[in-house]
Amino acid sequence: MGVADGRAGHRAHRARRVLGGDALTEELDPVYFTTGERDFLIPAVWEGTGDELHTNRLVAAASDFGGRIMSGIATMTLAVARLDGARLGAPPACLEWDFAGPVREGEKVRVDASREGGDLTVATSVDGATTGTGVLRAAPAEAPAPAGGPDGARSRGWTITAADLELFADWIGAGGEDGRDGGSGPVPWPLLILVASGLMGRDRLFGDAPSGQVLNRWMRWRFASMPVTGETVHCVLRSRTSRRSKTRPGDLVSRIVLDTRSADDGRALTEIDWVVLSR
Repeated sequence: MGVADGRAGHRAHRARRVLGGDALTEELDPVYFTTGERDFLIPAVWEGTGDELHTNRLVAAASDFGGRIMSGIATMTLAVARLDGARLGAPPACLEWDFAGPVREGEKVRVDASREGGDLTVATSVDGATTGTGVLRAAPAEAPAPAGGPDGARSRGWTITAADLELFADWIGAGGEDGRDGGSGPVPWPLLILVASGLMGRDRLFGDAPSGQVLNRWMRWRFASMPVTGETVHCVLRSRTSRRSKTRPGDLVSRIVLDTRSADDGRALTEIDWVVLSR
């Protein structure tokens, strides 16, 4: 079943306004999508196929998840794209996302959201269990990212082409309004996150994972500038700290601070604070 089966007709067209304190909160009606084959394979174009939990049914079946799980970034992207008025070509000032649990193949994902003071709060769930929560902020978060030292490891580059935009728009389907004009529109900000995730993974900026499996746990992005079609981007490591997981013996918890930059003119694109679990 393709993911488009659960998309068209499920976007929120109504909203309830709730007065809470001095702020006015607009609660959007829940929307839904069902995960399908394309949602596992297309994001791997940018994130890579190294983590076989997303792409290899045999490997995933033997894991403690018992089957393939969605990329957390892919789930986040589909959730935001399903919301009424989603503008994937205009990034928020700051994005924070907590990856609370896995989404498996064929599951129906519920997306709840509310707007308050320019901020969009989003939560995803499956059968009542929360799988992710996040906030797209209109202004940067108050707490700065941890200060990094001199530039560390630098990833290889990725040139974002019109073909990338066309494939992204085809994958999003009925949800995204940006980037569907033959690949000449603005670069969608979730596409930049997918590309950075792939660059970070391919070049092991998070450190060495014994089995090559890396799970997102939490991330915060600050957007300063966006690349244009045809521009090459790369990641630059600022700092990395790791410790053994207290709840999953043998796993590593790593916190990575890095930037994405234009390889064409050197300008800073984003500042990222990222926590991953590797096994």
